[in-house]
Amino acid sequence: MKKITVILAVLGVSVSALAQNIGVVNARLVMEGYTQTRQIYQELENKRKIIETDLSKDEVEIQKLQLELNAAGNPTDAQKKNYQDKVTKFQQKIQAKQQELAGEETKKMQEIQGKINTAVAAVAKAGKYDLVLEFNAVMYTANAKDITPDVVKEINKAPAPAAAAPAAAQQPAKKK
Repeated sequence: MKKITVILAVLGVSVSALAQNIGVVNARLVMEGYTQTRQIYQELENKRKIIETDLSKDEVEIQKLQLELNAAGNPTDAQKKNYQDKVTKFQQKIQAKQQELAGEETKKMQEIQGKINTAVAAVAKAGKYDLVLEFNAVMYTANAKDITPDVVKEINKAPAPAAAAPAAAQQPAKKK
């Protein structure tokens, strides 16, 4: 009798595990399909170009200083120190700008990941999924449904916080 109870218990767990509604989502495709991702990448690229332009001006100044030192033949210690100080300051500026840009990118990507998580949760709740897994983490499943397209639709239907407010402010009020 005890053996039958154990077998039925194991079968019951197996059957209930098979009855679960499982979904998979490809986060990379959701990220690519999210319209705000493209806008953020463009903003970051624009910022990178501005930084490069700023740094290239400083680099030209340092190159001029180096040419002046070379033309002087035998520069003084003060001239050498001035040059070295400018090079050091320039290198520190490069590093600071790189860290600033990387920090901003990390912050933006975390915001997007939060929105993706919210969209996945909304789709999972609406579809009554018991479990949603990252597509690339699943080796094999016969019963999981790919909810990636649904998540992309969900995340894109929410208004963008920065873009939605100005667009609404630009529209004229309707007359009654």
